[in-house]
Order: sequence, then structure tokens, then C-alpha cells
Amino acid sequence: MEIELKYRPEEGSGMPDLFQDPEVRPRRGRLLERQMEAVYFDTGDRVLSGRRAALRLRREGDQWMVTLKWGGSKSANGALSRRQELNVPVLDAEAAEDLPGLFEGTSGEEVFQGILPEDLLPTLRMDFLRTEAEVRAEDVAFVLSTDEGVILAGGKEAPIREAELELTAGDQEALVAFGRALAERNGLVPEPRSKLSRGLALLGE
Repeated sequence: MEIELKYRPEEGSGMPDLFQDPEVRPRRGRLLERQMEAVYFDTGDRVLSGRRAALRLRREGDQWMVTLKWGGSKSANGALSRRQELNVPVLDAEAAEDLPGLFEGTSGEEVFQGILPEDLLPTLRMDFLRTEAEVRAEDVAFVLSTDEGVILAGGKEAPIREAELELTAGDQEALVAFGRALAERNGLVPEPRSKLSRGLALLGE
């Protein structure tokens, strides 16, 4: 289960340096930077989207990862989301030849019911720089990350500027409280849209 908060700067503003925030800096670990290049897949008639699922192949620095997300819920204010998530490390982009096969025997297998490997087509891609650090507060631990880059779909593009707090240990309510205060101090607003939904919007979907 992935539990995370997502925020973005207000329109016309850049991404603040959240890692220097007075409540973050004394509680965070070492900063890491990774270039991310992702391709999302679906059938031509968007069966996965209809099943509220997202499938991507992503190069994360020197590593390749296939991720499936599905189901879940969003909070009323849009910042908090909960989704099922499975990650499968792969050697390279050739894993895209049989993406459903990577999830055979897992809880995500049913998402691919009736879908053949050749049915899955690239729909959009993303390139962005992720900066992240582990943060440990009194009642919660999470990974704080900021993403800056671009979504590319259908010959159009949209900027990526967002921050995520992904729960790793502790209380969800403590995460929400920390995230709300962090957002208020740094001029951030809840981002209810996933990167995938923003990319599909570029395609008119």
C-alpha cells in the first residue's frame, strides 16, 4: 500500500527548497538526486485506466523499475492518496515485451485479466529530476521528494513541479499534520492529480 501526500507550488511560483525548511532540515537524512525517465502503458481503448490502474516502466538513475498502481482512494482536500502498489526491478527496457507476465502470481495479476502483452502500448512519457531524503519526526517517518521536469504526450507537454511525502513508518495522521504545516510554510497547495492523469489530459482524455 502506497500512502502519500502530494503538493505543488501555487500558479506562477517555483518549487521552494523544502529540504532547508526549519522543520525538515534537522530531521532529514542525506539528499539523493536521480534522473527519472518514465513510459506509461495502456491498451488502445484504455482498459487499465478504466480499472483505475497505472502501469509504467521507469529508469531511476541506473536502475529500471516496472510499477503497477491500482485501486485506492483520495482525501477530500486532494493531497492524501492511498493505492495498492507493486514494484518489479528489471534489467532494461526489454521488460516491456511482457509487462503482464511480471505480475503473474501477485496481487496485481487480476488487473491484467483479458490483456495480452501485445495489447499494451506506450501512451505518454515523463522526464524529471527527483531530489529526495528520508525524514524522521516524532511520530512518523517518510520520504520527502521534489520532482521537476516535463510530461510529454501527443506532441504536447506540461511541466512537472511537485512535492511528495510518502509514508514509510508511523501514523498517517501525523504525516498529514506534518505535510499540512510544511505546505503552509512554503506556499504549496494540494495536488489531487497524478502525473498520469495530467498526461492523459494532454491527450484530451
